[in-house]
Amino acid sequence: MTALAAYWKTTRPVERVSYAVGLLLMVAGVFHFGVFLVDGGAWAGPVSWRKPTTFGLSFGLTLISVAWVTSYLRMGERARNWLLGIFAADCVVEVGGITLQAWRGVPSHFNRETGFNSAVATNADGQEAGYDVGGFLKLVHGVSMHGVLVLPVLAWVVGRLAWGEERRLRVVAVAAGAYGVAILAALGVSLAGA
Repeated sequence: MTALAAYWKTTRPVERVSYAVGLLLMVAGVFHFGVFLVDGGAWAGPVSWRKPTTFGLSFGLTLISVAWVTSYLRMGERARNWLLGIFAADCVVEVGGITLQAWRGVPSHFNRETGFNSAVATNADGQEAGYDVGGFLKLVHGVSMHGVLVLPVLAWVVGRLAWGEERRLRVVAVAAGAYGVAILAALGVSLAGA
């Protein structure tokens, strides 16, 4: 039996569902990258295949990471089920709305042209004023979100090495510190350009 199969048997049902949903979101992201390669078009801009690609990959990996991290936390099963269930549903709704708008060929964020577009955009971006106030922090958001995705994977990989606990902890701490510096640098760049 492989280590992954053994791990799968020890996971809770809500974690399995979260892993499966996260994997499906990542597969959707890869699929939409394939659509981009075949269909072409701009990678950047308000209407592009970049959004369903990056949101599918990002939300899928984030959901898997959150499910994995919570498996190590002491909490009641009911709280765990609610936490992961709501987060998984939110990931599906967010990626689904963005994907739907990409297939319709309309912007997913800040699109108020019709009632339907407003409903999708309200889910995707909350209040437009929030972007007006904090939109310049996009770089900081991107850098910090990648830290949230990369650091748990690094900790998992380092945990499988034949290193002592102190060395593993030091490697993860240095990586976390480096991400902290990168976030501060991104904040500096964003504030300088604001």
